[in-house]
Amino acid sequence: MQHDPLVSVVLASYNGEKYIAAQIDSILSQNYSAFEMIVCDDASTDETVRIVEAYMQRYPQISLYKNSEQLGFVSNFEKGIGLAKSDYVALSDQDDIWENDKIRRQMQAMLAAEKREPDRPVMIHSDLSVIDAEEKVKHASYFRLKRYRLKKSKDLGHITGPSGVMGNTILFNRALKEKILPFPECLAFHDQWIALVNEVSGIRVTLDMPLVRYRIHQDNQSNSEEKVGVDKINVLSSFLRRELTPPYLNSARACMVEEVLTRYVLEKDDEVLLTHFLVYLKGKKGSLALLRILWKYDLLKRDFAYRLAFSLNYLCFKEKQGKLYFFGFSHWKRHFIKAFFVTEGEIVFCQTLDEAHAKGMKTDSPVYIWGKKPFVEVEAYIKENRSPLYRVEDGFIRSVSLGSDLTKAYSLVVDSRGIYFDPHTESDLEVMLNERYFDAVLIARSQKLQAYLSDKRISKYNADREGQIVLPNLKVGQRVILVPGQVEDDASIRYGADGMSNLELLKRVAAAERDAYIIFKPHPDVQAGNRKGAVTVTEAEKYCNVCIENVTPDSLFDLVDEVHTMTSLLGFEALIRGKEVTTYGLPFYAGWGLTTDKRTLSRRRRQRSLDELVAAALICYPRYINPLDDKPCEVEVLLEVLDKEIKRYNKNSFYKAYRDGRNAASRTLQRWIKVLKSE
Repeated sequence: MQHDPLVSVVLASYNGEKYIAAQIDSILSQNYSAFEMIVCDDASTDETVRIVEAYMQRYPQISLYKNSEQLGFVSNFEKGIGLAKSDYVALSDQDDIWENDKIRRQMQAMLAAEKREPDRPVMIHSDLSVIDAEEKVKHASYFRLKRYRLKKSKDLGHITGPSGVMGNTILFNRALKEKILPFPECLAFHDQWIALVNEVSGIRVTLDMPLVRYRIHQDNQSNSEEKVGVDKINVLSSFLRRELTPPYLNSARACMVEEVLTRYVLEKDDEVLLTHFLVYLKGKKGSLALLRILWKYDLLKRDFAYRLAFSLNYLCFKEKQGKLYFFGFSHWKRHFIKAFFVTEGEIVFCQTLDEAHAKGMKTDSPVYIWGKKPFVEVEAYIKENRSPLYRVEDGFIRSVSLGSDLTKAYSLVVDSRGIYFDPHTESDLEVMLNERYFDAVLIARSQKLQAYLSDKRISKYNADREGQIVLPNLKVGQRVILVPGQVEDDASIRYGADGMSNLELLKRVAAAERDAYIIFKPHPDVQAGNRKGAVTVTEAEKYCNVCIENVTPDSLFDLVDEVHTMTSLLGFEALIRGKEVTTYGLPFYAGWGLTTDKRTLSRRRRQRSLDELVAAALICYPRYINPLDDKPCEVEVLLEVLDKEIKRYNKNSFYKAYRDGRNAASRTLQRWIKVLKSE
């Protein structure tokens, strides 16, 4: 006798004591008995766990996994899917009721689809009825309520736009599970991701019958009565005020589409559709061209009245920009910072929380802090209200001339988790290197970028001239090590190297590398007198063979075999030039298998290629502006402009005199300010 295949039912719970028993009962009442139930609880604080544990004592097919801290419903489902051991996974919310033939009907459709096309990803989903908190039926068909009209055949436009696939009805096979995991970190809804990945790579079967009674109430984690229902008076009022927001315009949707475009090999038509939808998602402002994309690629609900109303609204829509609150940004930076945020809102510079509140700051207002500058009140307020916080710092290819000379930056990094130079907390860059898939296009860009940087000899500051260097007393065959000095009160040293000094680093290198020829290069900011970290030549040469100043890093890379550093960006640049690198702190490029590290960080768990590291650090993580027009650009555009500016600086004596004079004046002015402040 042939047995039914095992199905893993993944139920994600969080404070679901009111309704979870009814949902578990409906699953246990299925006329399909070959299933296990995996309950992932997201750190509930009510009686949810106790209720599930009581069921476990009577039903051995139920298992419970408790999160020690709250993950959110998307990551909670991801965890449950990863725990499923069977070939088929069905997803369940905690507050619905399944019809007793849901699994059997879906498995019949699944096995028929797999028989037609073996080894393909398959997703089965169905219509739903809508019930209220007391289980009274409000709508017989959720599809009709929401105007979802999916074609039986491939329907990527509808799946990408309105979707119509509800996660609490989904059942899928192992082939699709392997495609969807891991979830992109930016996901807002897991069902959109699963449906979209399946539509470009597998088979979808839509069952028009309602197999789930979808309970809509005020405590839903991902939906509520307000979201499902439509207040037509408010919609009309918003339309007349030209404030009705076009659909889909959010960063999570854009990120999801980008992930599909980069992670999977797509059919040409699918790639074209998703690429054009991404143009719409990033366009934001109403225009006929973007509206045409939505119509042409069938990205709207299939209802003519809706489409007409939406089109009129979209063309009348005028995007409102909110306010962004910036703390710790020096006055000299403010004139160029705005160019990096032109599409995100109005920048409001503040120094205190009271000042920000006086200027209109709310609990959901985005806050941006320069580096790790301490704003205790602001950070406490952010933590209490879970406000969005971003930290901002110079990028890794910055300018021609030093930042400490008050020169405009051409790149910034904006980090939503921490900041790249502080290893005590993870940063967006670290998460990217731990989790992101880098496709062939990104890798090719990375390789070209490395070749361009090496060939054009471009660094972070590009403040020095090329120089011919002779190393006195160098022995034939002797290894040459470069030790770059750093700014000792810089945050990267305080956080990434526990406050190590340049002299301490020199001593450690000299003790470990007794047979090597050691070059010490002071940091240009320290040489300029702008920052702390000076080591006298007499003191330095007790531990090195020679001190070399005022030459480009590449002039030294031509001579050295290795770079030993605390956290200097020269270590990263040396990797790009093919040099061996040893780190004594925890810079962002350490811990990925590319460097010899005196310290380790267990969070960095992936081995990464240099191509992947460069793709993350120079292409995906920073923002760039074109110095010629102050508009956002890709890194390749900036490098071309920088190359021309560097050549002009090196070859045009008048331009060099102007730049050097300007920098000297800036340094003198800063020294006088420090004297007046008694610093």
